[in-house]
Amino acid sequence: MASNWRAALARTWRQPLARTWRQVAPGGPAYRRAVLGDTAASFGLAGLGDCVLQLGVEAVEPAAFDVRRFGAVTVFTGGYVGVLCHHLYKVYPLLLGPSRPLACALLDNVHCGLLYIPAYFYGVGLLQGDGLSAVRANLRRQWLETYVSCSAFWVPVMWITFRVVPAPHQVKAVSVGSCIWAVFIDAIAHRAEDRAEDSDSSSNAVDTAVVGAAPKMRSSS
Repeated sequence: MASNWRAALARTWRQPLARTWRQVAPGGPAYRRAVLGDTAASFGLAGLGDCVLQLGVEAVEPAAFDVRRFGAVTVFTGGYVGVLCHHLYKVYPLLLGPSRPLACALLDNVHCGLLYIPAYFYGVGLLQGDGLSAVRANLRRQWLETYVSCSAFWVPVMWITFRVVPAPHQVKAVSVGSCIWAVFIDAIAHRAEDRAEDSDSSSNAVDTAVVGAAPKMRSSS
């Protein structure tokens, strides 16, 4: 009796999950081309964004270009946004309905705070050589500020994305937004750092802003 009950319960969970997975990842050449296209776009735009940050906003010399940071940001973003978000953005309408873009944007914002931001801090931080304790401390110190700033930008952007952009192009649209957002937030951080340096130059007590100290946010929703 108990075994029959457990088998029925397992079927109750497995069947909807299997059906949802077939809708999200149907397989076949078209599906593989779509995933590869989103991944390539995410890799390329993440790399472009970090080049603009380092060479333009931060004005580092080409010889001092941080290749390891460039690789960390590009690899993490290409994998997370290009692969995971390609599937995740298909799940939201299945859960909430295809005509509820604001609800999808708010659910994505929950995903951002609970999963994306910690994954980004750990993924990019470890890939660029930061220690585990340093990454953990950085995340604890900056999670709230990062989440608030990302929410202010990404909730309206994702609402527009889910409302206007066709589903096959949503990840590419988010990758473009990520590139713009990373440059914007880094520019704000460096202006704050410059003001701090100017105000404290006489005492050599520079307390730089922490906005740009985290791995460059954000590469996805």
